[in-house]
Amino acid sequence: MSLPSAPPRLRGPGTKRRILLAMGFASHLRQAGITHFAREAGWIVDSRLLAFHAAGLDREFVRGARYDGILALCSRASPWMRRLIKRFHVPVVDMWADYPSDKYPRVLLDHAAIGRLAAEHLVARGFRELLFYTHAIERRIARQRERGFREVAEAAGARVQSLTWDHSAPPARGRPTRTEWLGRWLAAAPLPLGVMGSNDYIACEVIEAAQAAGLHVPRQVAVLGVDNDPLVTELAPVPLSSIDSARERAGYEAAALLERIMRGEPPPARPVLVPPGRVVSRRSTDALAVRNPDVAAALQHIQEHFRQPITVGDVVSGRNVSRRHLQDTFRADTGRTISQAITSHRLDYAQRMLLATRAKVELIAHQSGFGTGENMCKVFRRLVGLTPQAYREKYSRTVAGGLPSTPLSASTLTGADDA
Repeated sequence: MSLPSAPPRLRGPGTKRRILLAMGFASHLRQAGITHFAREAGWIVDSRLLAFHAAGLDREFVRGARYDGILALCSRASPWMRRLIKRFHVPVVDMWADYPSDKYPRVLLDHAAIGRLAAEHLVARGFRELLFYTHAIERRIARQRERGFREVAEAAGARVQSLTWDHSAPPARGRPTRTEWLGRWLAAAPLPLGVMGSNDYIACEVIEAAQAAGLHVPRQVAVLGVDNDPLVTELAPVPLSSIDSARERAGYEAAALLERIMRGEPPPARPVLVPPGRVVSRRSTDALAVRNPDVAAALQHIQEHFRQPITVGDVVSGRNVSRRHLQDTFRADTGRTISQAITSHRLDYAQRMLLATRAKVELIAHQSGFGTGENMCKVFRRLVGLTPQAYREKYSRTVAGGLPSTPLSASTLTGADDA
C-alpha cells in the first residue's frame, strides 16, 4: 500500500495531541507506562497498528491521518514499520534499537546494568560457578546482559561460562531436544551452579532441564530470570526469582521524552538508558552456595539476624573455629568480609524500606540494624555517595502514578543494535 507523506498537524489552543503508537509487537508493560503518561498529558493515542499489522490486514486508516508525534518500537520482526513512520514529518521516539542507522532519539533498557544486578544477586549467595544461558535469537540483547554479568562476577572471583542454544542449527537424527541438551550440560557442570537466563522464559527452561537431569533447584542449580513476568515466574516448576527490567518505566519515559521534543526541547544526543528495578527473590535462588559448613552457618546467621545489633564476634560465637580462621575462610568463599556481609544486608534492606515506605530515616536505621540514623548516614555516604534522605528523594520520586523514578543515563551503547 502506498501512503502519502503527511504534513505536521496544526494544533489550536486546547487541542489534544494525537500520537501514533507504531510498535512492531505488543509489549504490555511498555504500553502500560505509555498509558500512564498519556492520561497525565491528555493525549489521544492511535494504537490500531497493534491490532491490524499482526494479521496482515489493511493499514489504510493511516492514509491522510495527522499526528503530532510517534512512539515507535521498530524491530526486525516488522520491517514495514520503518517505511510507514518515515512518511510522517513529526517527532519520533524509538523504544528499540534494531535499526541504529535511523537517527531517532531512543529510550532503552540498560541491559548491562541488568546483567550486573544478576551477578550481584548470585554472588551474594555464595555462588562461584556461574552460567549465562540464552538463545541465539536473543543475542543482541543478551550480549550486553552477559557483559554486565561477567564484569561483576569476575571481579568477585567467580568463574563464568556461557551457553547458547542455536535454533538455526539443522535438525539431525538423534539430535537431543533443547531440554535434553541443556540437562546434559548441567549434569556435567561443576556444582553448585548459579544461572542467569537472559529472560524469564529462558530461565524457566533451565529449571525444567535441571529437574529432568535429577538436579535440585535451588540447592544444586540456582536460577535467575529477567523481566519478572508473573505468568512465568509464579507458575514455573519452582517459583522463579527475576529482575524487574523496568519496561513499564521505559514506556513512560519514552512518552515523556516525546512530549518534551514536541514542545521544542532538543532530543538527547545518545540513547536514554532506563536502569532495572530490584531482584524479586523467589524460591529458585533461595540457597547459599558455600561448601564450608562454618561459612554457610555464618551466612545463615547473618541473614537471620542482620536487623539486630550483631557484630563479627556474634557471628563467630559458638563456632568451633577461631575468629581469624572463620574470617579468612569466609572471605575466600564469599569474596567479602563478615563485616561487609552484615553491612550489605543492612544496606539492601534500608534501601528497600526508603523506597517502599515513608517511614522516618531514624526508624528505618533501627529496623535495618544500623542502630541510629547517624550510623546509617555514614554507611550511605561511604557506599552510595548520598545521604539516606537524598537517596529517597533521588530514587523514589513517583512518575506515572507510582512508577519508581530511578536516574536515567544517556549513553552510546556498545553494539548499537541492542534493544
